[in-house]
Amino acid sequence: MNDGRADQDGYLIDPLTLSRPADDIEPIEVAVGAGAVWEHHDVPQLVVREMTRSEFDEWRNSAISAFADEQIAAGTWAAEEAAGLAVQDNAVLLPDGFATTGMLFLRGVLPDGTPIGVVWIGLTHPRGKPDCAFIYDIEIDEGHRGAGHGRALLAAAEDTVRAHGVGSVELNVFGDNPRAIGLYASSGYRVVTQQMRKVLD
Repeated sequence: MNDGRADQDGYLIDPLTLSRPADDIEPIEVAVGAGAVWEHHDVPQLVVREMTRSEFDEWRNSAISAFADEQIAAGTWAAEEAAGLAVQDNAVLLPDGFATTGMLFLRGVLPDGTPIGVVWIGLTHPRGKPDCAFIYDIEIDEGHRGAGHGRALLAAAEDTVRAHGVGSVELNVFGDNPRAIGLYASSGYRVVTQQMRKVLD
């Protein structure tokens, strides 16, 4: 998860928006059973499949809570209002929940069946950008981070976007999350927008 702590001059770096054209995404999918296995020389094997309804319900609750915490940390929302605002924001994006048109909810699972991560993709851009999907959430469970699974799940998300005929993909990342920024930059993403904020005394 990301936050928005101030730098030494009091500036808060809001999310960067990063973009990658889909034709620059190398396909690495091999279909297997109910899911697909993504393999590449620099990422570990990962089975990626659609979430079940019960997995979606559990993930949605935790995602709403995490989003509220991020907005509090970034100074965007007051703590006493954050939970309600996060529920409202999520309801706007997912009016039909699991069945919302154009939304994909994927689960990353190790070959032994251990679930380790999730990714939420919108096949249309939230601000109407043509031919551009949007990754709303991508996360690896804490106990499985640092092993390349994030890169594998990102590659799977990109391949899914391409398979749906969409030409590019964007995501947001907070400016003080160098680890995530490094992953996205090394995966071919470039900054397309950046917001900066200063807290005035």
